[in-house]
Amino acid sequence: MGWRNRPKFINYCPSDVDYVLFIDESGDKVIKEEYKDFKTLASLHKKGEKDILTLCGVIIHRDYLSTAKNEIMKLKYKYWENGNYVDKNTTKRVCFVTRFIERREKAFSKEYLNDEKYNNFINDLSILIDSLDFKVISGSVNKIEHLFKNFGHAFEIYSFSFVFILERFVKYFLDNDETAIIIFEGRGKKEDRQFLEYVKGIFDNGTRYITSNEIKKHIKGVYFNPKYCDNYQKTYFGLELADLCAKPINRYLKTLHESPDFQIVKKKICGYPDIWGKGLKLYP
Repeated sequence: MGWRNRPKFINYCPSDVDYVLFIDESGDKVIKEEYKDFKTLASLHKKGEKDILTLCGVIIHRDYLSTAKNEIMKLKYKYWENGNYVDKNTTKRVCFVTRFIERREKAFSKEYLNDEKYNNFINDLSILIDSLDFKVISGSVNKIEHLFKNFGHAFEIYSFSFVFILERFVKYFLDNDETAIIIFEGRGKKEDRQFLEYVKGIFDNGTRYITSNEIKKHIKGVYFNPKYCDNYQKTYFGLELADLCAKPINRYLKTLHESPDFQIVKKKICGYPDIWGKGLKLYP
């Protein structure tokens, strides 16, 4: 139970687990100062404004981890020499981060990808995500609606989103004897430590829908990995996939418009084509 002592990272898949659940986020988890004023919230609610935090869990079977990693690396080698780029005089492994891809920053800037190469890369990335064997469970909270309906006694939105993912993963995805570990993208020592304490409470007390025994039977560890490690020479591809899937889901929940990237991710969501309440949850 060493993972319970303090936030730890892991760079291998234990031999006694069947799946790895990688979790990343899209959207801002911070509650804006203006949301603390009920009149402002009421006005935003009336206008139908949306401010959504999405947690996205990507589920990969242990036997497929190497294949997924190799396919992702092939794409990096195709567009960048040795899969690397230079950032502030430091050679780094290319890391697929939606924010940088869309803004054409870092490895995705015109210095490395002219317009033609960039468009070809986006097409190849879409083909890659479509071809990989993984499933998605996501939990999201519209902060404006949540705070408006629960003003004065709102719960922590990141934690709630995680509980939704955990409940669906344990109760509906994993078979009776299957086990998994969970890997979050680390958010900083203080935040990771605080969230680990919350996770331990969930393990010890259960939730409304899953018991402590059920959680402990299926989940064999919770870890916090950075996007990069080994002096920027390695990335955690599962977290990259979670990042790439989180943004299209978040954007869809805000607009209800199915963009091409969401249409690809949608097929990976648990319960597809009947995804609402199963692999896709928006509260309230």
